Amino acid sequence: LHRYKKADNDRCLLCGSPDGGHHAVSGCPQISKAVTLRHNAAGSAIVEAIYHGSKGNQLIASDVGVNKRRQAQGLQTMATGRSIPATALPPDIPAKIKQHLTSGSVPDAVLYHFDRKRR
Repeated sequence: LHRYKKADNDRCLLCGSPDGGHHAVSGCPQISKAVTLRHNAAGSAIVEAIYHGSKGNQLIASDVGVNKRRQAQGLQTMATGRSIPATALPPDIPAKIKQHLTSGSVPDAVLYHFDRKRR
């Protein structure tokens, strides 16, 4: 806000931390819950559109709260986990990368299509 002359100093008006683009969209503890809810609502809408579209069978993982929303609405949950299942990855991916993708990575959504013609 200070950069745009909307505040007298470069400190966040809500928490007092140094303000900036990153802080405003994801770093301020005073609005982090609202930012997460907005992110998950947008992500859930995207995942729902993919799930119901022509690529729905390629959706293998999602972590934007879509299943919590579906449960709250009385809908069946999607058969996706929060991380990428090892069985969905090609067998020739190096073990170190596969381990990171299946345990350390929590992406918003993952689609996977294995094209046998290219192999």
